[in-house]
Amino acid sequence: MSSSDPNPRKEPSVAAGDRSALSPRHQVLARLVLIAGLITAFAVAWRQFAAIPLLVIGQPRTVGLLQRDQEEPFFRNLAATTGLPLKITYVTTDTFGLKDTHQLDALRDGRIDIASLRFMQNIAKEASLERIDLPGRIPDFNKARQVVRAYSPTVDRHLQQAFGAKLLGIWSFGPQVMVCRESIRRLTDIQGRKVRVASPGLAQLINAVGGIPAILSFEDTQAALAQGIVDCAVTSAASASYAGWTRFSQYYYPLAFQFGFNGYAMSLKRWHSLSADEQQRLGDAFQARADSKSVPVSLAGAVSMG
Repeated sequence: MSSSDPNPRKEPSVAAGDRSALSPRHQVLARLVLIAGLITAFAVAWRQFAAIPLLVIGQPRTVGLLQRDQEEPFFRNLAATTGLPLKITYVTTDTFGLKDTHQLDALRDGRIDIASLRFMQNIAKEASLERIDLPGRIPDFNKARQVVRAYSPTVDRHLQQAFGAKLLGIWSFGPQVMVCRESIRRLTDIQGRKVRVASPGLAQLINAVGGIPAILSFEDTQAALAQGIVDCAVTSAASASYAGWTRFSQYYYPLAFQFGFNGYAMSLKRWHSLSADEQQRLGDAFQARADSKSVPVSLAGAVSMG
């Protein structure tokens, strides 16, 4: 075209980012991509910061220092420990009004999210909780750790199948020793004496050596010792000391009859509602809690006769 053309045609300029250069179809696609990106970003942010409410039923207040100074602070700080937006409501089982023998039912029914599971109190409903702590088979903490590593997957499987509950960790009150109102120098000294126990398995052992087993709740044992209803009782040193049993039982026999296992279990439905990353963080926190938990072992005022 010559320069003398009176109506020269102008070539369209396509500047970078000029929306007018896109066809209507491409403009629609670009908007859809932008919207999808915003939705994804919002979903990620919402998942990260949306609160995760958890109702936790803890040990009863009668447990003492373990519940007050260890367990409750653990749950109070669990959000910070895991970096998750947890909103935890922690209530002791006695305050909540739930009998500890009904913890597994409450998990299965979805009434609670996490339970500080009392093994001996729930063995009538789940036998694996007793099998992990067979009388006379665990002499010390090293053996206790070996047993937990070997058998906790079995406990977890049974809890999932029967109660829809996920085992998060197992911990121990420590060796279950015998405290007595009168001197005991050897195990055969319990012949004819009434001995408080917490499980049928231990009752069989006490019966085999000539004692008279009496299955009593932890809460009823102090009064039973005070009134002479039982002559001896088996529990951990820390529990006996805190609960005041040693005021009425000045002697103890330092044989580990059992190891007082307890654990933490979570509703399986609630567990599956968490992402894989959330499950990992929560599981790591409970495992660290189980590995590091220690109970002060002291029987102030009692005399060892072993």
